Parts: sequence; structure tokens; C-alpha cells
Amino acid sequence: MAAPKRSLSEAWLARLIGVAILVAAAVGAVVGVLPTIACVGVFLCIGGALWMDIAHTWPLRSFWLMLGLFVLLYMRMGLPIGGSNGGAALVVADFLWFGYVAIHGVSWVIRGRSVHARGLYAPLWAIVPYLILATILPVLGVSFGSWPVSFAGPGLRQIQWVSFALIAYGLGRRRGVKVITASMIRFIVLVGIVHMAYGVIQFLSYKGILGAAWVKLDALYGTQSGTPWSHRLRTTGLLTNPNAYGLFSASLLAILMAVRIVRVPLVSTRLSTIGFVAACFGLISSASRSSLLGVMMMFAFLAVLALYNRQIAARGLLAVLAVFIALLLVLPLFGDVLSDQLTSRFVRFADVLSEGADADPTAYIRQEEWGKLLYLYINQYPFGTWVPASYVMNSPVDSYYMVTLLQGTPFFTLLWIIFMLGAVDLGRRVYHLDSEGEGGVAGLIVGQHVGIMAGAGVGMSPMLQPQFVVVFWCFVGVAMLVINRELSRSNGSRTRD
Repeated sequence: MAAPKRSLSEAWLARLIGVAILVAAAVGAVVGVLPTIACVGVFLCIGGALWMDIAHTWPLRSFWLMLGLFVLLYMRMGLPIGGSNGGAALVVADFLWFGYVAIHGVSWVIRGRSVHARGLYAPLWAIVPYLILATILPVLGVSFGSWPVSFAGPGLRQIQWVSFALIAYGLGRRRGVKVITASMIRFIVLVGIVHMAYGVIQFLSYKGILGAAWVKLDALYGTQSGTPWSHRLRTTGLLTNPNAYGLFSASLLAILMAVRIVRVPLVSTRLSTIGFVAACFGLISSASRSSLLGVMMMFAFLAVLALYNRQIAARGLLAVLAVFIALLLVLPLFGDVLSDQLTSRFVRFADVLSEGADADPTAYIRQEEWGKLLYLYINQYPFGTWVPASYVMNSPVDSYYMVTLLQGTPFFTLLWIIFMLGAVDLGRRVYHLDSEGEGGVAGLIVGQHVGIMAGAGVGMSPMLQPQFVVVFWCFVGVAMLVINRELSRSNGSRTRD
């Protein structure tokens, strides 16, 4: 006898009612029947409740949605409210993040779960001091200075970024390390392909092959932000800055290099090949020289590991060969444009590396600007600005080494360097624990991202870029879980012996 059909559950009925209220509020806002502030309040309350319900019911799927907004559409879905570099912004991704962390944080407390730090004491001692200072400095600056509250945003962001490590750790415990690692890699590769697709549209539009209607999103962002879209020939993907796109492409390249070196079937060969093409396209079409410097440091990290590991040396060469093949597929797309405008940036980049900053007008101007900022620092802020220096000095600080120095004196810069060394040590430990498994992939990804940080940090602030730093912290969470898993296995075998 067939079971009787069930009516809609109370949970689904509540969801449908919530959606109906949201649709009514949206229609009311468009028609003008309801005040805007009332519609915003409805969206925050009802939308927040719906999202928390979804996040609790489908934690993994809702995590992909939230992560996708951070690495794909972050700045296009909100406006900065406290300064540059995305330091303080009200965006949909932040709203979803808050609801996700709130519901799962409560769940963790109720269930009495925690993150075990066995075997992580040395890396954590190196990583935590920077995080503490980066978090509290802006808060102290706002508390004891006359700065707006929004200036504390970049410090509070550090808590947000680290939470992604805890989320990945928790999802890995529930679904397994291999499942979460493979899913995350495939997801990031797909995001890279989407960025490349829009980057191709931008490039064809810049060349006059496609009309302005194809890049209406760029014009819309320029109107919303109050800054006309000024990027020409340099693509941004669905991000809003060529350097941000270049940094994401470097991150994607690091992930795929790790998969090729460890050779774990976490992603198909076809998808991996397309991902390599997407990464190379982003690095070339964005013409981000800081990102290229980051890639060079990433290869330096792999070269150091290869000195002590023949497996990395042999497989690393094959991975580099895959990069060159991807370049051969990408370069013909640019034609005469690459030989003129874009190539000049790469030529000047090589000149700076060989001859110094005087060989490139942009590098020279940037060096002069750093000198002026250092003069202000010495004479007006000898103990650091505490809040972000770019906010205080009304000038962009295009180097994270300078950002940390101006904000918290050379001591802050030293802590950031120690942070990177601790993260490298974490990646190294994880790779050696599981060099033939998904743990080895996570370890290499963490170490390579540190290389990118160290290099790209010369000309930009990778620690303030959501599309990069969120990916880094997700794999840090996986790496922590791998260490605890391997240590549990070894302790269990010792007990049996």
C-alpha cells in the first residue's frame, strides 16, 4: 500500500511565506508604495532568517554560494563606505557570511565542538600574533583617536577571513577531507573559468569587436561607485580591478600546480587544462606585475621544496610544462594588442627587476610616493597610524610591506613576515604528512599562496583582497584538519602496538 502524500512541512511553509514577503517588499520598493528604509529592514530581517535556515539545512551548498560571492562578485555587490581596498564595505557577501557564521557558531557551541590544535603549536605561535595585532590596531585607533568607526573595518576583516578556515575545518570533519578539498578545487576552477569568460568579453569590447552593451556591468559599477570605469585593454574579469584579477589568477595557478604535483584525482584532466588556460589568461590580460612577482615567488617556494624532494622536482617540471602549453594556447588570442600596449608593461617589469625602479616611470613615481609617506610617518606618526595608513594620509599605499610599517611600525611588518613563515611551516608539515594524498595538495596550496603573498605584497595588499585571502584561509582550515587526522591515526596505531 502506497504511503499517503504528506502536505508541506511547517518549515517549507515558513520559507514560502518569507519569500512571499520579500517579493512583496521588492515590488513595493520598485513601485514606490513602501519607503526604502522599510524595504531594507524587511530584507534584513526576513532575508536573514531565511538565509540562516538555508545555511543550517544545507551547510555545504550555502557555503559554495557564500564563497562564490566572495571570489566572484564581491565588490560588484556593494559599495565601499570607509576607504579603499575594500577595507569597509556593505555587501551581500558580508550579510550572508554573518548569518552563516552566526547559525553554525551557535550549533558548534551547543554541540560542544572545538578545533583541536594538536601538532599545530609551532605554526600557530607564528601565525596568531600578526592576526591579533592586525585586528586590534584599527580598533584601538578608533577608540583613542578621532577617526570614524568605519576605519576599524579592516581590522575586523581579519576575524572574517580566519572564520573561513574554521568553516572549512568544520565541513571537512563532517564530509571528509577528500570531499571538501576536491569540491573546493573544482569550485575555484569553475570560478576562474567564469572570470575568463567575462574577461574575453571585456577584451573583445576593448578591441571594438563587441559593443559597449556587452560590458554594461562595468559601466554600472562605475556609476554606482562614483568612479568612471577607466580600465582599458587590461581585463578585470567579474572583479573590479586588473590587479585583483591577476592575484586571483595566481591563486588559481597555485591550486592547479599543487594538483598536478601531488597527482591526486581531485579534478578531471579536462577541467584542469581549462583551468590552466583561465589562470594564464588572467595573468596576461590583467597585466598585473605584482601578481607576476607573486608567481615568481611561488615558483621559488616550489624550487626550495624540490631541493629536498625529488618527487616535487620531477612532477613540478611537468606542471611547469602544463603552464607553458596553456600560455601557447592563450597568447594567440591577443595578437597585435599584446605586442604593443600589454607587452610594454611586461618589458618595463623586466627592466625594473634588472635595473631598478628608475627604469619604469610608474615604479619610480611609486617609490617617490613611498618616500613622502615615510616622511609623514617619521614626523607625524612615529608610533604608527594604527588605523589604515591610506585612510589617514589620503594616499593609496600600494605595498603591504608599507601598509604594515606605516600602520604599526616595523614591528607589525616583522609579525607579518613571521606569519608567512608560520604558514609555510604549516604547509610543509601537511605535505610531508600526506605527500600522496589530498593533504599534500592542501599543504602545497598553502605554501604557494604564501609565496604569492610575499611577492605580490611588494606592489599591492594581498591580505586585503577577498578573492585571494578567503581561498588561502579555506585551505589553511583543510591543512589543520589533515594534521589532526594524521596525528590521530598515528596515535591510534601506537595504542594498538
